[in-house]
Formats: sequence, C-alpha cells, structure tokens
Amino acid sequence: MGCMTVMPDFHSLTAASETPPARLVRALALKGEASATELVSETGLSRSAVSTSLSELRASGVVQDVDTRQAGMGRPTLLHALNPGLGVCGGVLLGLDEIRISLCDVTHTVLTDESMPITRDYAPQDAVETVKSALERHCDSRGLK
Repeated sequence: MGCMTVMPDFHSLTAASETPPARLVRALALKGEASATELVSETGLSRSAVSTSLSELRASGVVQDVDTRQAGMGRPTLLHALNPGLGVCGGVLLGLDEIRISLCDVTHTVLTDESMPITRDYAPQDAVETVKSALERHCDSRGLK
C-alpha cells in the first residue's frame, strides 16, 4: 500500500551496526548536514575512518556534498548530507475530526503535509480508505511506488 524507494544496502547502514559507514549515516540522519570534522566529533571515529567511509558512501550514492561553509580565514569547509533520493517516510495522524498525512525524505525535508477533515464518528474503514487514497495520490505525484 505505501510508497518507498530505497537504495540497496541503505537499511543495513541504518541498523544497529557499528561499522564506520553506519555510524556516519546515523549521525547525518540526526544532524542533517555536517563537515568531516563535525562527524569525527559526533561519531568518535578517526579522521581517516571518516574520510574513507565518506568516500565509500559518496561512491555508492548514500552521501552527497551539499555546501561549503566559510569559518574565517582559510579553505571553506565542505558539508555532507544524506542523499534525499534514498527514501521517503510517511506519518499518519488519526485525529478526532481530521486525518493528517506527512511525507518526508531522509534529510527531514517535508515533501507533503495534508490535513483532511473527517466526521467525528468515522468508521475505521473510512479512515483506511482516506489514508490509502491520499498516500497513493501523494506517491503518484512524486513518481514513487
């Protein structure tokens, strides 16, 4: 019923694994975007482990370079983030008189946020049909399966 596009092996990187790439993916998922220096601090990994893992993640399309930050004199700092094309997460709120559906990508960018009124004494099947229809509509509009 739902829509989800996921890059191969992304799930293994977000599991309870303690590999350096998995630790970087979790740190970027929490922080959004970060420099290599910030990732060293966040993960406790060595500079070389962060550099090697970022290269691997970049080559596999999991991480992308998104921006630079100038912190005074010297070379600008490169910022890294998860690739927003990795997947979509949906949330559904069943309220007393509304159903709200939100879709976000892995970088926490809200793709859609829709509130639909529903009668206060709605039947569970009515809620299911409303959610299913809205999810299909939003996924179709974004080319998601």
